Amino acid sequence: MTVIPVVSAFERVGYQNNLNYNQFQIDSAAIQQLAPIKAASGKNVAVVVPTTTLESGTVSLNPQNTVFKSSAIRAFDLVQFFFGCTTFLANSQADVDLGCSIEVSGYNTAGKMVGIASYNYAPDAAFGADLVKAVLPDSFVNLVNVTFAVSTSSVAVTDTAIVLDNVSHVNYW
Repeated sequence: MTVIPVVSAFERVGYQNNLNYNQFQIDSAAIQQLAPIKAASGKNVAVVVPTTTLESGTVSLNPQNTVFKSSAIRAFDLVQFFFGCTTFLANSQADVDLGCSIEVSGYNTAGKMVGIASYNYAPDAAFGADLVKAVLPDSFVNLVNVTFAVSTSSVAVTDTAIVLDNVSHVNYW
């Protein structure tokens, strides 16, 4: 029997700079409850875990999230971000940084997929590892949404959380 953890105690990132981060949740440097990884910004990181709140009516066992443009902008280009992975075990006080691969895919204003970019994370420590920088290919332009998803992990994908920080993008009005 699989126990599905539901995270609802953390604040959602919501809209930041005209992008809706959807299911990403804030994990502040003061709390660092979901992510023992060091924030690239030294402040908050955004974390998406394998499940979403029941309020949304969905439960997902794959840690992924789609970020959407707001209606205030026409499109955006995704330039780069910092990321890492950590374990996410229900009620665990001992989450650790872990190796993973993520895939980033996006759709442009014409409804076409712009591509899939893959990135690997190999932490240098079990706690407090640095995030790594991921630079997107030139095709990640004129976007309406972009999805971040774990493709592989050194533990079960269902026990993995994606950590994002310092997302750089260009908005078009």
